[in-house]
Amino acid sequence: MTRNIQIPEPPTELLNYCRELEELVTEKLQVLRDQPFPESAGSEEAVEAIRMLGKSGSLEEMGLVPCQGEELAANFREIARLFQHHFPKDPLAIALQQAPVAEWFAAGYHPSSAGKVLPAAALAWAERQELDSDNLQELLHWAAAPARRRAAEHYREDLAAMVTNERGRCPICGRNADFAELSDREHGRRYLACMHCDISWPFRRIGCTYCGNKEFETLGYLMVDGCKTYKIYHCEKCLGYLKTYDRRDDGPLTRKRPLLENIHTYFLDLLALKQGYLPTPAAKD
Repeated sequence: MTRNIQIPEPPTELLNYCRELEELVTEKLQVLRDQPFPESAGSEEAVEAIRMLGKSGSLEEMGLVPCQGEELAANFREIARLFQHHFPKDPLAIALQQAPVAEWFAAGYHPSSAGKVLPAAALAWAERQELDSDNLQELLHWAAAPARRRAAEHYREDLAAMVTNERGRCPICGRNADFAELSDREHGRRYLACMHCDISWPFRRIGCTYCGNKEFETLGYLMVDGCKTYKIYHCEKCLGYLKTYDRRDDGPLTRKRPLLENIHTYFLDLLALKQGYLPTPAAKD
């Protein structure tokens, strides 16, 4: 247990940005809910493919997250404007004012690649501008979030029937989990959560979600004195960490949306980094 840690609030501007971002994604999701869900594959084939997802693969990679390049481009522009409004001096915000967004999502770009890599044109643009492509990738993830959340809702029952608890990546987009929860109804069963897709899935209680390490002596967790609800599970092999919300400790989950819960636990990220753990360990890939 880590003692005498002053728990800071997240930066105000970052918090406001996340709130407005969540509202924007929710609005876009509602538009998709009002439209028929286009089946990308026969229902029986899709259900069987989802059930057998296993440790790797994702619905996005299988073409089961319907999303057009034009839709992604429109969402990206709105999210970019929101980012620019809250962080006008950020180098990415400044560069995005002249970004050729239409070219990034032109013919030849398939939306299912949004969960893995930037469009080649966008990556080349970021390199020319000497920008951190990870920040640009994050905006793209949020541009794809409405379609991903719609697919998660549509296939929710099928995803619940997955026959594995070994996958550390989101079954919708293929990203690593943003945080975990320990269930108060299932004797502390662990669920991983993706804030972009707004979905959770089971994962074995003991083990690193990044590198798969199962050696008890190289796994552990940190706690902040006076804050029993939250823990930081870490792995000494890959130095990865995962923020975890323990529902058994009767702590109120005051933010119903994963994005807001993630930003309000910003202090855990600071603590993990201070202890030498990494949000993106090399073993993730």
